[in-house]
Amino acid sequence: MVGVTITKHDRANPDGSGAGEYQAHVAGSEAVGRLTWVERGGVHIVDHTLVPPEIGGRGIAGMLVEGADGWPEDVLSNFELRTSTPPAQLATTVKRVLAEAEPGLPVFDIVPLDERLNRGLSTDRLVANLTVAFGARSLSAKR
Repeated sequence: MVGVTITKHDRANPDGSGAGEYQAHVAGSEAVGRLTWVERGGVHIVDHTLVPPEIGGRGIAGMLVEGADGWPEDVLSNFELRTSTPPAQLATTVKRVLAEAEPGLPVFDIVPLDERLNRGLSTDRLVANLTVAFGARSLSAKR
């Protein structure tokens, strides 16, 4: 889109890991779109994407993701996009932007964060529930 400039701003965290943001500046507007990222365990994680309503509806979020094209390869292998829009509505756009940024990159899963967390915690919950059940059984058997 003509009139949109994406800039990259890096910073270091106190623990030495990297962090930063990409900013989208639209000609004629004071509003700034942002995609922020942090480095955890050597992996870059997109933790926030914000496009103010006054510059929304122009594909700014997609341009911010495209701005990440210069990152190391592991960046686009697993990332999170936080949005108030339901993931199903963004799936097509996210897949298109990723395909343009990295042709051949497979997109396996687009799910809400709560579902992703539930998947990751299901084994822990099972172990905790079994521990409680066996502990209760053990205590009741000793009486």
